[in-house]
Amino acid sequence: MRRKGFSNTIRNTAALLFLLLSFVLVVAFFCSPCFRQHLLCFASRECKSNPGHPQFDNLNLGVPGKCDQVIDREGYALGYFEEWEQPSWVTYRLTKDEVMSRKASRLDAFMADPLVKTGSASLDDYKGSGYDRGHLAPAGDMHWSDKAMLESFYMSNMSPQDPSFNRGVWAKLERAIRRFAYAEGSVFVVTGPIFTEEDNATIGANKVRIPGFYYKVVYDETPPEKMIAFILPNKGSKKALDNFVVTVDDVEEATGLDFFSELPLDVQQKLESESNPDEWAWRDSRRGAEEDSDGQNLVVY
Repeated sequence: MRRKGFSNTIRNTAALLFLLLSFVLVVAFFCSPCFRQHLLCFASRECKSNPGHPQFDNLNLGVPGKCDQVIDREGYALGYFEEWEQPSWVTYRLTKDEVMSRKASRLDAFMADPLVKTGSASLDDYKGSGYDRGHLAPAGDMHWSDKAMLESFYMSNMSPQDPSFNRGVWAKLERAIRRFAYAEGSVFVVTGPIFTEEDNATIGANKVRIPGFYYKVVYDETPPEKMIAFILPNKGSKKALDNFVVTVDDVEEATGLDFFSELPLDVQQKLESESNPDEWAWRDSRRGAEEDSDGQNLVVY
């Protein structure tokens, strides 16, 4: 009888340990960053099955133009161009509150985009290529939302950028635009690649095309309204950012796109033909102050 009781005690103890171990594993799984990432990813697929989701304001000023598929997300909208395996444009509104928020941390969770019907570029396309997976909608602009941060790492938001460009002058321009958003309260940003006839080189099995240039267009919607635009070559540069300033009309001519088409025509004609760097709140970003490329050390007070 004592042996039977001892055996029952062992079984009961083993069962209790199994239950405790199972509980610990379940808690660890649900609290892990990996689970959080997949949960957000699932939510993203469900929420974005309708590109015209009314809660997003990315496309309030119009669809900029040519693309094979429009995808509208919490933090940005993009127009995917299958031949290039990247967007021809990415657009979003950036506010002062979003710039100041640190709700979400950078994830570095690069992944293929499940919403691109023809399939997006992959991580393998960039491996050993010598090019960075360069964000078009910057992760540094998405700290206000876990979901927006996660979605900024879809490969559909990436473009092959020279490392000295991506980590240098391009990062400096991204920081400058965050300063603009802080100073003005709210700006619309459109960005993307520019290809010339000579830009035929590609990387990876999916033949991701390497742009020769990139553009950014910024519209300050708060009175007095203004616009500024930039065209930069895909290479490192020590030049000040105002050396790359052009008009919105110049970018439209280079890309064939039509920015902010929902604005009244007379407003478009006036603002898109002007681009005055002195009207914008550069502070030290024009000189390239020391900050990390994610803008984590951004000081705008």
